[in-house]
Amino acid sequence: MELMYLLNPRLESLRLQLEKRESVEILLPMAMTDQQFTREQWERIDRRVFYVVLDYYPAKIRFRCGQAPPELGGNTSSVREPWI
Repeated sequence: MELMYLLNPRLESLRLQLEKRESVEILLPMAMTDQQFTREQWERIDRRVFYVVLDYYPAKIRFRCGQAPPELGGNTSSVREPWI
């Protein structure tokens, strides 16, 4: 939980209250291991942008996973390849 607030210093609570059509960007730490991916995917995992889908019905709810922004050590010059 500490990491969540360190990555998102403006986040006051994990319970987000958004107005209609409002969005907010948060960094969500996730644990991944090489066993979850092919070797080729794992070797390029830090250059990937992909989505974790939380729900499909009644509305598709997903969040984007990928590279950290430059201020948190991300490298914006990486080539982003489509998910294999």
